[in-house]
Amino acid sequence: KRREAKQAARVQELLELLRQAASTAEEESAHAAATIEGHVGTIDAHEEQNAELIGEVAAAKEASEGVRDALQHAEARALAAEASLAASSSRCQLAEEAAAAEAAARDKAEQALAAQNAVISDVASKDQARVEAT
Repeated sequence: KRREAKQAARVQELLELLRQAASTAEEESAHAAATIEGHVGTIDAHEEQNAELIGEVAAAKEASEGVRDALQHAEARALAAEASLAASSSRCQLAEEAAAAEAAARDKAEQALAAQNAVISDVASKDQARVEAT
């Protein structure tokens, strides 16, 4: 009987160890699930930020192409105005108009390119901040 009592006590000890191990496993599993859920949330937020940044870059690229086209048209107009000056008796006036149009077009192109560079820099800063945050 004494032996049976010892065995029963040992079985009880083992059962208690198993209960503790199961409890610990449940806690660790819950913690792991919460951690994974947090990571999934972070990934979703990064994907959303990436989509926004891609949109901003696409818009900046489109604006840049528009500026490039406008600059080419302005240069073509300036060349046409120069050709017209050669044939015209009012060369001085046309030259001033062409120079002003070209300067205005270049100013607009420079402003647009500066704005594009600012957007690209902002996108890069946001991306760097996002990378550093993770």
